[in-house]
Amino acid sequence: VLFRSLYSREFPALLQQLKMEYEFVLIDTPPILQVADARVIGRHADGVVLVVRAGHTARDAAAAARQRLDADRANVVGLILNDLDPSSSSYKYYAESARPYIKTA
Repeated sequence: VLFRSLYSREFPALLQQLKMEYEFVLIDTPPILQVADARVIGRHADGVVLVVRAGHTARDAAAAARQRLDADRANVVGLILNDLDPSSSSYKYYAESARPYIKTA
């Protein structure tokens, strides 16, 4: 299936075809607050993993990203916190910041 853009009718069909051919399909997108690609793809994905960078991504920015994904009814399945230094004094801050995004069974 060829598609012209993420907004085309062919994009969901392409994702369906890929899901039939592969066990996992991972799509890395640009930052959600800067480009709409992640929101468009998130609407069609089985799950979305939000990635934030310790010491760089503000708590408000992470919360805004999550709110946008929720508004799009994307299935947020987890959060990855990159570049975390556990010996840093800010570790507790990030652990507390991530708590609302962690899904428990």
